[in-house]
Amino acid sequence: MFASYLEEVQSSLKSVEAEATVVVMPDFFLDRFVTLNCGVNAFCEILGNVAGRKGGSIDGIAQTEFRGGNAINTASALASLGIKVIPI
Repeated sequence: MFASYLEEVQSSLKSVEAEATVVVMPDFFLDRFVTLNCGVNAFCEILGNVAGRKGGSIDGIAQTEFRGGNAINTASALASLGIKVIPI
């Protein structure tokens, strides 16, 4: 269903005779998602150990980073529609 809407929007944009270029202003965030493979109490204990040694990393925790922020998400959406986007 989404694909048909995307095709319809792309088709509409291609029928416009003017070439569109969009400039987006800086607004970039990095979203980090952390997946815990333990319970809250165990994680709190791990954090306590790290704090006790005055910092350090915690190995074995899956983390994924995604682009975020309004400008970069807008740029990504417009680019997927075939519009030239210039982030500055």
